[in-house]
Amino acid sequence: MKKVIAVFVLCMMAAPGFAGIGFHFNYDATTIDGEANLIEFGDGYGGIVRSEMNGLVGGGIDITFGMIPMIDLALSLEAAYGSYDAGYVSNVPGAGTFLPEEETLPYLRAGADLTATYTVLPLPGIGGVFVGGGPSFMAVAPVFSSDLILDNVDSASEEVDEADLVDEIQMEFGLHLALGAKLKPTGFPLAFRVGMKYYIIPSLEDPAPGNWLTLQAGIVLGG
Repeated sequence: MKKVIAVFVLCMMAAPGFAGIGFHFNYDATTIDGEANLIEFGDGYGGIVRSEMNGLVGGGIDITFGMIPMIDLALSLEAAYGSYDAGYVSNVPGAGTFLPEEETLPYLRAGADLTATYTVLPLPGIGGVFVGGGPSFMAVAPVFSSDLILDNVDSASEEVDEADLVDEIQMEFGLHLALGAKLKPTGFPLAFRVGMKYYIIPSLEDPAPGNWLTLQAGIVLGG
């Protein structure tokens, strides 16, 4: 019985302890190029236009666990939003030529990160600078493109609803690297964090980017 209790105590000591919970705001340095392309079908043509998109804004929730001194484990729930203009029109022989009518479409990204961080430059009584990384899971709305149309449309006579096509969510795993700083004066209940994450998710389909840099700033109650 004593051995069982001893093992239980050791397991509890090894398990990470809850350190803090907070939130942050994101700015994603994401660029998606525009497109103007003619798609050939057996019965005619389709034309697509898409504007360039620069930058996304969003936020997230962070739950931090203390592991050992100078090492933390953070679970983050992330979301980001952007938009671009896109349009599509088909040209069946004999029906004439039309210019695509553009509409604004969303680019949405949401997911979860698990980040192990190590304080490389501790600043006693103030905070410190940390580096880290870990796995990521992302759900991403596809970008309206020629490839997306060809995957879903077989004929120039078919109607294309841009909003329906961008509902095809991609769900992929990847990883991220982190660099940042934490400011938490001794005795102060809140910690302020700024930093960046570099995501690498190469399995996302073009033209959605497979890597990008996210800048973050937020607060944490506790650690």
